[in-house]
Amino acid sequence: MEVNPRVFSVDEELLREAVLKAYHEERRGDETTRRALAAVRLFLSGAPGARTAEGYWFLEDPPASSRSLVVDMEKTRPGLSRHVLEPILFHCDSVAAQGRKEIADNLAVYLSSLAGAVAVKAELGEALACGLIASVLIGVAFVGTADFHAALKDEKLEVEDDSREGQSG
Repeated sequence: MEVNPRVFSVDEELLREAVLKAYHEERRGDETTRRALAAVRLFLSGAPGARTAEGYWFLEDPPASSRSLVVDMEKTRPGLSRHVLEPILFHCDSVAAQGRKEIADNLAVYLSSLAGAVAVKAELGEALACGLIASVLIGVAFVGTADFHAALKDEKLEVEDDSREGQSG
């Protein structure tokens, strides 16, 4: 079995704990909350009963999994994928350009500060925002930012196409 090398270094346990905290604190929330948690679960673990030799579902097909996560976040709340992904991708691209492997000197502080901003912008609970961010950071640590950039670009084109269809007539 080939071990997937990491693009970035992160405290994976801290990130998994954030995902679990979101699940335990928010699982009885409204439909939006349940959809967001389902998106995280699908991205990290796959459909119920799915098996993966690599540990995370997204490692089976990173481009498709990144795209699915973006689509699922947009179905949860329009604009959610951008609120979550854009600051992470900008930051990680900057870190990579500096030749660094650590996403943040203090990942817990980075995670909580970003979660507060995302929670306010996306009108979500902070634990849920933190879980969404943590799942993306796990993905970025393993596969980098390119698939997430492509997924956001594809989603933007789809949203623009959908809005044009409504203007015909």
